[in-house]
Amino acid sequence: MTLQFKIPRQLPSANTIVGKHHFRLYKETNDWKQITRECVISQVPTATIAYFRNLLGEDVKYRIVITAYLFRLYDEDNLWVKAIVDALKGYIITDDRPQLCTIERYQEQIKRATKADIRKGIVGPKPHVIVSVEVIEP
Repeated sequence: MTLQFKIPRQLPSANTIVGKHHFRLYKETNDWKQITRECVISQVPTATIAYFRNLLGEDVKYRIVITAYLFRLYDEDNLWVKAIVDALKGYIITDDRPQLCTIERYQEQIKRATKADIRKGIVGPKPHVIVSVEVIEP
């Protein structure tokens, strides 16, 4: 079974996270956790959430795919997904240990709307994140 949802926010680069004061980092991480859980609750059917929550505590293998849609691509190692995975841990997935969870990170570039498009009322896509969680072995 697969659970998929969209976070309508741009994923920050790890470069913007590293070096922040520990209190600001804590706040940023908690904001992402809250947004992630709100998106799960509002976009995923209750039966699907219940299925995943029933598997908590068991040694189930998961595959998490996080795709960031950005105007400008980051370096591959700068895609900061820790807060999203931490928000799922204990809520949708049992643990994020490598033995139980494979995390795949992708990014795709989206085009900004041109000034001509904006004058015509055409709004281009906004940066967002698509998260997919799949049970590999129940």
